Amino acid sequence: MIYKDNIELIELPEIIQITEQVHVLKFHVMKLLPARYIIEESLKSGVLTKDMTVIESSSGTFALGLALVCAKHKLPLIIVGDPAIDDNLKRKLEILGAQVEIVLPEEGKGIQNLRLEKLNEIRKANKNTFWPQQYDNNLNTESYKLVADKVLSHLDTIDCLVGPVGSGGSVCGISNYIREKRNHLHVIGVDTHGSILFGQKDGVRHLRGLGNSVLPKNVNHSVFNEVHWVNAPDAYLTCKEMYRNALLYMGGTSGAAYLVGKWWAEKNPKKKVVIILPDEGHRYVSTIFNDDWLKEQNLYKKTGEISEPVLVEGPLECEDQKWSYMQWNKRNIKSVEEKNIVCHEE
Repeated sequence: MIYKDNIELIELPEIIQITEQVHVLKFHVMKLLPARYIIEESLKSGVLTKDMTVIESSSGTFALGLALVCAKHKLPLIIVGDPAIDDNLKRKLEILGAQVEIVLPEEGKGIQNLRLEKLNEIRKANKNTFWPQQYDNNLNTESYKLVADKVLSHLDTIDCLVGPVGSGGSVCGISNYIREKRNHLHVIGVDTHGSILFGQKDGVRHLRGLGNSVLPKNVNHSVFNEVHWVNAPDAYLTCKEMYRNALLYMGGTSGAAYLVGKWWAEKNPKKKVVIILPDEGHRYVSTIFNDDWLKEQNLYKKTGEISEPVLVEGPLECEDQKWSYMQWNKRNIKSVEEKNIVCHEE
């Protein structure tokens, strides 16, 4: 097959069989797909025009995806990020023509809220902007129908889908479309400690790329059967073990999802599992794959030091930085939080 451009080549994942039971969806730049879909659908509808500046809050793959798409369509782009945008990513974005604004953390304020404040400040000064709103734009979720179609066309049996949750677009989008054909699908969302997505209190998140300090509209809680909170050391060790054992060189969010997916597969040996791996490991050579850095940050673990996850009744019962999980049972966030508050007070 001859591709029109590199975006067409890399926007959809490869489906890789790890064992008889486990497949992974290996993305190069996962959020390139919703970035391309949102921009092109908005150009078609006229909501976005060529004389407008695109502006978005992101410190990861959505920023890179937008930069690639905006470069293709010759659209000016402003990315509002935080120090999670390292020098290498910043250079990539700037080479593609993006203006990068870095927001520094402030005590008592979630980093996403700070980025959104900066974004709104820029938009007030420049009225001719287009904000894709990855957190709330349903085109984000809609774009993943292409992934679901690919999965359904290649795999006859899918019992469980596991994926990290940040904006909610990928897991909610893929699972909704798969359930139209496989309504028994068990969906597991992977979050991290200090994220408010599934009812924990806002706090410091050592594992970035998943979780959030704001609650996106694209997170449909009623999709999820089960939720896991994974800590950074467990995710980072899994990245190294995944590279060694499965030859997959992936980043921290992928490590978290892979850890949970492999664990669920072991507990359900007759079930077929598909794991979403959103990010490759090239950005993390000097961090996740560097034992000296891990030890300096107190994030180092050796093989064999990952404990079994702890089953909890509610998100506030999770012990600090211990891998925990709960049966979400397709409930909305309000019902879980109300029960959680009552149980916690008792």
